[in-house]
Amino acid sequence: YGLGRATAEVLLKELAVGGRLLEGEFRPGGTGREWCDAEVLQSIRRRSLAKLRREVEPVDPPILGRLITSWQGVVRRRLGLDALLDAIEGLQGAPLIASLLETEILPARVEGYQPSDLDALTTAGEVVWGGLEPLGEHDGRLALYLTDHVAKLRREPTLSDLGELPGREQVILAHLEQHGASFFATLHEAAGGGYPGDTVDAIWTLVWAGAITNDSLHAM
Repeated sequence: YGLGRATAEVLLKELAVGGRLLEGEFRPGGTGREWCDAEVLQSIRRRSLAKLRREVEPVDPPILGRLITSWQGVVRRRLGLDALLDAIEGLQGAPLIASLLETEILPARVEGYQPSDLDALTTAGEVVWGGLEPLGEHDGRLALYLTDHVAKLRREPTLSDLGELPGREQVILAHLEQHGASFFATLHEAAGGGYPGDTVDAIWTLVWAGAITNDSLHAM
């Protein structure tokens, strides 16, 4: 407009004081001070919010179903341990029925799934599993976690969660807290010996309470 820099700045500041202009950094990648008409900026803001809201609007169930099955790898299954790790990452923390884990859930996501693959990952320390609740006498819900994520995703059971544990369970838990990972024979001896089935039942009570786990899924 043929104005000197100083004159232009004075006029811009006068308009800003009057509320006609706003000063700031408005454009992506912009540098330095920028000026914008207040009504124009409001229009940009409204349109931007409308665009963002459209991105998070609910979709029809079939669209959500296609997204979930694609994200879970069910539509296009892959081979190998990397595919299994990716599948577990997408399932982390979900309550999974133990009896269906290796017969339906993982085979639906990993081509040629073999139980030995998951055992290899758990014994290598890549994957951790934890019990959530029993289902009848011979089943339960468990959750899988990548070892690097378990501290952030899994809530450790509190004393109130465990409730009043029977004596054998308390002894086993105390032994593990003091001595670390132990074999069954050692736990059975620490629990006072007797009928091995009592120790087995106590261990599974602790498993479904989320208090203890195993270094593989073979026990499950």
